[in-house]
This record gives sequence, structure tokens and C-alpha cells, in this order.
Amino acid sequence: MRRGLAVAAVVIVALWALGGVARADARKHHFQAQSMGTVVDVTLWTHDGREAAASAEAVFEEFRRIDKLMSNWVDSSDLSTMYKATYAPEVYRGVHGLVHHEFRARKSAHVLGGLLKAPWAARPRHLRRAASWLYNRAAMIIKRRRVMNLLGEPS
Repeated sequence: MRRGLAVAAVVIVALWALGGVARADARKHHFQAQSMGTVVDVTLWTHDGREAAASAEAVFEEFRRIDKLMSNWVDSSDLSTMYKATYAPEVYRGVHGLVHHEFRARKSAHVLGGLLKAPWAARPRHLRRAASWLYNRAAMIIKRRRVMNLLGEPS
């Protein structure tokens, strides 16, 4: 769906920029930008490089607008303007990271616990889970210390 929408936007803006007719003295102008997790390529044939750049920027702006509409999360401080929080935003971000790593560690531990009950069912992915468990446990220690330091408490 996103790709079809992207192609349609590029075609519409390209036709608009060129006025629907290619001239003999037209040159190729190529522009790139990142949007929606991919690279957006815009190639325009026109005699006016400034007009091509403006048209490509219009395409990229439309992609940014659509991405903003379709995205479900953008890290911002909007919530901090809605209420007075007890702690600084860094504390809440640290707690969020801590909870994330704890969840991942528990998920990996659950899979590894099942492996201990049935070792004959071991697969290569279980090694990845073991590494994930170690990584997330280490990250939990680091995040916990960082949160405690932000709160001014001894870790």
C-alpha cells in the first residue's frame, strides 16, 4: 500500500513539474531522501534545475506528511506539556528501557527453561536466545544503575 501511494505521489508531482511535456533541452535531475523506512528516488527531466529541486522537495514533503499521518509513535515531549511530572523525562525513558530489557530477558528465560526440560529439542535459535538473555540481563543492570543515579539514590 505504501509503495503504491509513493509511486502515485512521485508520478503526480513529476507530471506537475514537467507540465506534462518534455522539452528537447531537458536535463535529468535526480534527488533522494529517506522516508517511511526506505529511500525515495525522484528523477525529473526539465530544463530548470531550481524548478526540479523545488518539485522534488514537494514530493519529499508529501512523503513526510504521509509518514507523520501513518506513524504511531514519534519521540517527543508532548506528554510533558500535559502534566507536571514528578521526575525528569530522562528517568521515565530509563525506566522504559529497563522494563523493555526485563521483558526480553524473561521471554528468553522462558524459552531456555523449556529447553532445559527437553534438551533434545535444541535448535540454533536457542543459542541466540541464550545470548539475548545475557545481553538483556547486562542491559538491565546498566539501566537500573542509570535510573538510580538519575534519582540520586545509591545503586
